[in-house]
Amino acid sequence: AQGNPRPVGAMSSTLDPHSTTLSRATSRSRTGALSVRLPTGDEALKPVSAKKEKGTIARDAKVEIMELTPMHMKFMLYDTDIEWANALRRVMMAEVPTMTIELVNVTENTSPLFDEFIAHRLGLLPLNSVAVDNYVDADKCTCMEGCPNCSVEYKLEVRNDTDKNLSVTHFDLIPINHDTSVPESDRVVPVPRRDPTLTLEEDAWMNGMKIAKLAPGQEIKMTCKATRGIGKAHAKFIPTATTVYKMDPIVRINPAKVAQCTEAELDTIVESCPQKVFERRGGDLVIADVENVGDEMKRRDCIFCDECSEHAKLMGQDGMVVALENQTRFIFTVESSGSRPAIDIVHAGISILEDRFQEIYALVTEEELRFNNGGVLEDVDMEDLAAQPASAVSDDFSETGLTDALERESTSFRDAPMPQAGEFP
Repeated sequence: AQGNPRPVGAMSSTLDPHSTTLSRATSRSRTGALSVRLPTGDEALKPVSAKKEKGTIARDAKVEIMELTPMHMKFMLYDTDIEWANALRRVMMAEVPTMTIELVNVTENTSPLFDEFIAHRLGLLPLNSVAVDNYVDADKCTCMEGCPNCSVEYKLEVRNDTDKNLSVTHFDLIPINHDTSVPESDRVVPVPRRDPTLTLEEDAWMNGMKIAKLAPGQEIKMTCKATRGIGKAHAKFIPTATTVYKMDPIVRINPAKVAQCTEAELDTIVESCPQKVFERRGGDLVIADVENVGDEMKRRDCIFCDECSEHAKLMGQDGMVVALENQTRFIFTVESSGSRPAIDIVHAGISILEDRFQEIYALVTEEELRFNNGGVLEDVDMEDLAAQPASAVSDDFSETGLTDALERESTSFRDAPMPQAGEFP
């Protein structure tokens, strides 16, 4: 996130002593709309505020997908506050699970690299984790040393019997006793997968992730075990290569002050912007329309550097150009490391966030019941309580709100295949 965001949109919640649920100082309104309306005219000149006052209608967060590929997703999250946007960003990085190599057993290694060096490189290989929910965490499994319910085993056995150097790549990591009944798309294997149009040597040279190089006569012989984990435990489990957001820019141009500038001064403003957001059309300063994509796309390229505002101030035209942060609209960019599709990571992040709200809702309700009963908590099924909707805790990220909106936006992309050779970033 860029800039210096301030907390906005505080929500008021109180405990009702005569009820066993949370009473809110807001009412709910569900539209499910995915359309985006930008401020225009006089409305655009009003101060941008995301505060929700007591008695106003609570907003439901909405999403608009702007770009989507198996590896990359760019979307707009709007009608919400920076607290929720940052929570979603952190959850996608730190709490979305993946499968990653955790244990390496070295039998033979005559390569130039130390055992620990190779083990570290193996741990950073992305493994296909679209079916990670079929596995349990190793520390919660009933087995002692790993089983098919919590881990996947591989072998890495390569010997260079040629007279040239040989590269060991992720294609040489072979699953052991893999369940053939599991669909190919769900198998926990290193990605990207083999390109069937190329030979192994060509594919390894063009798309293989190099683990080590072997001189003639050198050998590597290892077994590995992959387990489920999250980025909070170790960075190798993080499913994303990039997870960032910025606030949607609002660029304001004062026509009266533009009319007082010479063409040379307007050219100075245009050239001062590193993102080339502006252009001069005759005697006017406007947002650029590059290749007829519309000024909307160029406006969103603004990075809030304030170069345009500073140059205008030096010309004696303070306020001629102003770039503001819309504190209720956030442009997210999510790039997958290859282990899970980008849309799957966003779905998982929202689902985990909902689970957190349900946990908070159950804890707060438990304390309320205890308070109302004079400190005694009897005949209350806490598991049933935890399963109740968390909408009373958060209107912005509710199970029937943002999740449904994202589902509608991404219906045609949900079954997009994992990246093949040549599609990996």
